[in-house]
Amino acid sequence: MKKKISILHWTTTPFNLNSMGGLEVIEYNLLKNLQKEFDVKLFVPELVGKERNIYEIKHLDFLMKYDLFYYLNFIIRNKKSDYLIGSNSPFLALFKPNKTVIIFQNYIRFLNSTTFLPFYSILKKRYHKSHLIFCSEFLKEEFIKQYPLFPLNNTHAIFNAVDEKNITFREEHYKKIKKIVFMGQWNFDKGFDLIIDAVERLRLIREDFELYLIGGTNLWSNKRKNKDDVTFEKRDYIKNVGILRREELLKFISDKDILVVPSRWKEPFGIVAIEGLASGMVVITSGQGGLRDIVKDGYNGFIFENNNLDDLVVKLNQVMGLKEEAFNRIRENGYDSIKKHFTWDIYINKLKIILRTL
Repeated sequence: MKKKISILHWTTTPFNLNSMGGLEVIEYNLLKNLQKEFDVKLFVPELVGKERNIYEIKHLDFLMKYDLFYYLNFIIRNKKSDYLIGSNSPFLALFKPNKTVIIFQNYIRFLNSTTFLPFYSILKKRYHKSHLIFCSEFLKEEFIKQYPLFPLNNTHAIFNAVDEKNITFREEHYKKIKKIVFMGQWNFDKGFDLIIDAVERLRLIREDFELYLIGGTNLWSNKRKNKDDVTFEKRDYIKNVGILRREELLKFISDKDILVVPSRWKEPFGIVAIEGLASGMVVITSGQGGLRDIVKDGYNGFIFENNNLDDLVVKLNQVMGLKEEAFNRIRENGYDSIKKHFTWDIYINKLKIILRTL
């Protein structure tokens, strides 16, 4: 008989099958990939769409991640489960810590606050019996700085993954007009103004490129230095692609040349960077946070100095000037990085090793 795994979605957001964000993609892939060996179910506070083995459980909106009612409903419904996996849900570890694994995907905003592990000061013994998985070595190290007493054997780093079927092996060099991509939220933290300013400066040096902007305006109410839509849409070399569904996005970037990830803030991981590598693009990044776990400067991409517009322009011009052999070598190293570190087979195998210790 298959052992049972119950996965809990973060309490603060619905699960939208029609427009899955990074967190939902991870949970959905856990559900699908673990089903080969386990009886797996995913529980969410609200489900948009319909999918087998994904269930809604009652919750109280106003309590958000401290919704005890939501957690208790999950525990009661899954009292016979062999393993409990919480996605960005550290509160779950307080109920059945010996059975519980908490996976942190994008929780860096809660570091250096008491909300990362709620009530840790009085309940540390229970927390210490659980296992915590972080999406990058960077996030794991930041956690250990904040919680130095947490058992190191119970902290793990497993990199986020892409489906191998989405790895686009391309042999051709980029075209006469280089296609540059930015994808993500159009805000200051993500460095949106940096990419806009960089291509405007680059236009004074060369004209053989186009910039494609995937995503949309700021969703985090961070109004610092955001670019106005009208400003960049006046440039015919800057294309507003808008928000794409995941399948549309992967198809769209499959023939693009360069991905720029200019984040100012410390990314907990940087899923767009591995999507870029898997799609055969040369990735240029600020290297902030978990991005350094993905991009190695000069090997599978390039790192510019964080928040340095001049250096970003230099790196863009440098990549566009690469000869075909050098460009393809960087791209091949990107494919190699994906196959060695960022596939779902690797992720699931590492997770199963941890589960066997519970």
